[in-house]
Amino acid sequence: MSDQSISIAFPGLSPAEASRAAGELEEQINLGLREQGLPEIAHQHRTDPRVQNLGDILQLIFTAHGAAIPIPMVLSVIQVVAVGVQKYLGRTNRGHLRITRPDGTIIDLRDIDSRDIAKITAALQQNGVK
Repeated sequence: MSDQSISIAFPGLSPAEASRAAGELEEQINLGLREQGLPEIAHQHRTDPRVQNLGDILQLIFTAHGAAIPIPMVLSVIQVVAVGVQKYLGRTNRGHLRITRPDGTIIDLRDIDSRDIAKITAALQQNGVK
């Protein structure tokens, strides 16, 4: 993981289920970003290169064309990502996500649902994302 990215994992799911979950969340987040005219930052990533799935975690990469996304845009991106997570949770009824921030801090969000947008936003925000 680069120092300008956040990863979202899906604890408790099999690798195949986590891959599907990462794909669904990637699609939801990137759709919201496109609708706001923001760059797509969500990409599936494999934790095990020996598997054929597209990836069982979702990386949010806060760089565009090799340069860091400007801070005002990062805040807008985080809001859109939080709404995407909220919509994903509302649709799938999965209440456990693990977020790893750029500084390595791991945050387990448990028993969250689509109403917990403040918890999701707080977990995504990190002073190190520039």
